[in-house]
Amino acid sequence: MDESLYLPNEEHEEQKPISRRQRLHQEEQNDDNKKRRTLPRGNTSALLQMTVFSVGCMVITQKTLFWSASQSSRGLSSSLEEQAFTLPKMQSDSSQEHATESPLEISQKSKHMKLVNHLKKIHTQSIESNIQESAERHDVPNLIVENKKKKTDHYPTPPTTTTIVDERDSDCIFRNSPLYRSVYVYPSPLDKEWEGEILSEYASRTADGRNVSWPWLEMDQRLKEEGKAQYDANNKDFNQYTTELLVRDIITHPNSCLRTDDPESASLFYIPYLPTMEYHNGSLFGDYKTSPFSQAMLDATSLYVNDSDSHYNKYDLWEKTFGLTSKYWKRRNGADHIVVMSEPLHGFSHPRNRRGNYHYLHSQKQLSPPIVISIELSTTFVEMYPNCARKNILMPYPNIDGKWFNGAYNQQTKELWGNLQVPNISESLAALKAERAMANSSKATTNTNTTHIDELLSQPRPLAQFYGAGNHGSCRQLRQRLGMNYRCTESGKLANRFSRQIKYQHGYRQSTFCPCPGGDSPSAKRHFDALHAGCIPVILSHDFVWPFTSEFDKNAWSILDDDSEDGMMRKRRRNMYRDGRRASSMAASTSPLSASDFALRLNASEFEGPKYGYQCQVWNNTSNSSKISKDLQSYLETISSSEIERLRAGALQASELYSYYRRRPDLPENPLREGILPDGGAAHQLIRMLSRRANGNLWPACQKEQQAESSSSPSIDKISTFQC
Repeated sequence: MDESLYLPNEEHEEQKPISRRQRLHQEEQNDDNKKRRTLPRGNTSALLQMTVFSVGCMVITQKTLFWSASQSSRGLSSSLEEQAFTLPKMQSDSSQEHATESPLEISQKSKHMKLVNHLKKIHTQSIESNIQESAERHDVPNLIVENKKKKTDHYPTPPTTTTIVDERDSDCIFRNSPLYRSVYVYPSPLDKEWEGEILSEYASRTADGRNVSWPWLEMDQRLKEEGKAQYDANNKDFNQYTTELLVRDIITHPNSCLRTDDPESASLFYIPYLPTMEYHNGSLFGDYKTSPFSQAMLDATSLYVNDSDSHYNKYDLWEKTFGLTSKYWKRRNGADHIVVMSEPLHGFSHPRNRRGNYHYLHSQKQLSPPIVISIELSTTFVEMYPNCARKNILMPYPNIDGKWFNGAYNQQTKELWGNLQVPNISESLAALKAERAMANSSKATTNTNTTHIDELLSQPRPLAQFYGAGNHGSCRQLRQRLGMNYRCTESGKLANRFSRQIKYQHGYRQSTFCPCPGGDSPSAKRHFDALHAGCIPVILSHDFVWPFTSEFDKNAWSILDDDSEDGMMRKRRRNMYRDGRRASSMAASTSPLSASDFALRLNASEFEGPKYGYQCQVWNNTSNSSKISKDLQSYLETISSSEIERLRAGALQASELYSYYRRRPDLPENPLREGILPDGGAAHQLIRMLSRRANGNLWPACQKEQQAESSSSPSIDKISTFQC
């Protein structure tokens, strides 16, 4: 064999003596090897610099991103392999006459293979790191990462979360939200942040802006201290006007971790204006005049500028009354600003005797750039302007009475019904036949020693229906007929006999169905209270829209993801209904919330005619002036036990979604007054929907929709009534 193959190195334990000629040959060979080894290292460094530079200069697009990275990585790998193996190949060529490789050849090839693998790993990491940074900066998907995920679908992937910047935020319920520390809250004159560039020039001129005052702040503090008006949990009239207070708590509470102190980096701006608090001013009926603050909001949200006045600035009144700069309004024309409406028929203005689309258009500015959070939109409005409706957020009516969610009313209902001299459900004529059959079934749960609504929902109910709506609003005739027919049913007779004992919250908890007609507007608080009490709503209003469903947004998603805390709770409750029973279709899937899973919707016109006379005799009108109505009680009797169970299971899921406070025994009776952070399904869904509207993302579609409407014959302002 060639003597050069047995040169001394650290891997050989014994060294044989060599001649002078051999030593000279060895030195020449070593010099040649050094030159050859230097070549791949120098070229590798150059390739690294060129690759990083090329990646940094790439145009980040969804298609070219992955292709460019793949080509760069593939080209780099081939170059490294070709150059790093130059020496072994040359040596191999010089020794092709040998049948086997020497130990030195094996050692050299092993070293170079390690070198190549190490360099390829370094370059791959460098490329992916640059691509990830570029993808995040340009807000496009990282297709390399997505491609890796496709190859490793069989491995469990941990959920992605937002990095917690501050360890103190570990207890925040929205710490994993895209809105984490990205919502800027405009300061009020009572805040320590009321200073600096956030103030307008008008507010900064005198006394550091202390010449500006917001009148609703003092009223809000006083009512909270006294527990009155909106802070009276037992006041049903004011209870429904608290959406603006709940949204404020969700966004500004220390444990929500949504606020940022830097308006430049904010993706959303919350305006802490409380128009309902200002309007009512502690009383049920307020002043119908438009306040300067409401007028400032009407100006700021206006889409049009008065061209006849060259000095006109729609933000002038905002800067004077609120004392805040209009800089961030102008950045996106207010499309990233949040305003809240707590009443269906009021907003920034309070006109009387207006119905239909008027309040959505003029009082609440639902077609303007800001994100409008409200508790009502009509089916007519949503169908006419689906993109503008989707730009805003429809929330459920609030219920701040903690006794609805801590089990207190459940316990009261159990004790009340035990003291009344009423027949058992299996023998009661007031109960539906399906309920009596379930009471006699071995699968029925008859234990009433629990106070939790889950178990209460699983029990048969002694009343077929419970109805107590007044005769007012656009659907007065429907309400009159429903009330007259109800009092002639066995359910109505039993409820009337114990009317002093059976209150609203108790009757709902003992009824299978709760009729919900339209009134002054399509929606009402009873629609959601029925769900919280486990009573299946019967919707008799064409224009009513359920929040968080496809009725409002065809692209709506359910909040209860199976991997979330709420989703785990849903799994536990889902299993309860699978105990020999049929699970609800909504609970068994992660599809958008469907109203048909938890409520009935009937044609109201079919129930407007009389069924019974004043003496509860069957109506026998020979004239054709009044048609005989369908009987709601007779219709409800046709519903099967399995369908009732399905709807009950769905009602539980919907109740979780529509609750501002999570159900728990330790929930205070007045959580709003005590400053408890709303942590229920409605709060989580609000943050999810706001994150999709960050930076005003959905406003352009609404703007195009209005432009298309204006080119045709505009008709939205002609809708002046609601459909029953």
